[in-house]
Amino acid sequence: MQKANYLKSLLIAITVLSLNSQSIIYSQNFELKIDSLLQEKYQPNAPGATFLISKNGTIVYKKAFGLSNLELNLPMHTENVFEISSMTKQFTAVSILMLMEKGKLNLDEEITKFIPDYPTNGHKITVHHLLTHTSGI
Repeated sequence: MQKANYLKSLLIAITVLSLNSQSIIYSQNFELKIDSLLQEKYQPNAPGATFLISKNGTIVYKKAFGLSNLELNLPMHTENVFEISSMTKQFTAVSILMLMEKGKLNLDEEITKFIPDYPTNGHKITVHHLLTHTSGI
């Protein structure tokens, strides 16, 4: 359930940014537009979410909505830590492929090039194996 809410929230943020990112980001009512969308979705007494939008490495929006703990009635804060399970796998894969495109690594390189003391037990484990979850690790 939390993954579905996270994905919906991410979709809302991406949609808002893609509508007209240049004029929205620089407009004075940018924050109000985002707030209205998120306040409608995340009520003060319901499960919440945090949002951060950045442009060129500068944070242009950072807020929390709703509750982080319904039982204790604790509000969400932008500093909350979330267990996001497998949500980072695609970001890690894209980062590795970007390094490959820049010539900084090769997918066929063994992981012992990067982690020399990793116990491979005589098996050849490559970066490609890690990306495709076929390494056995």
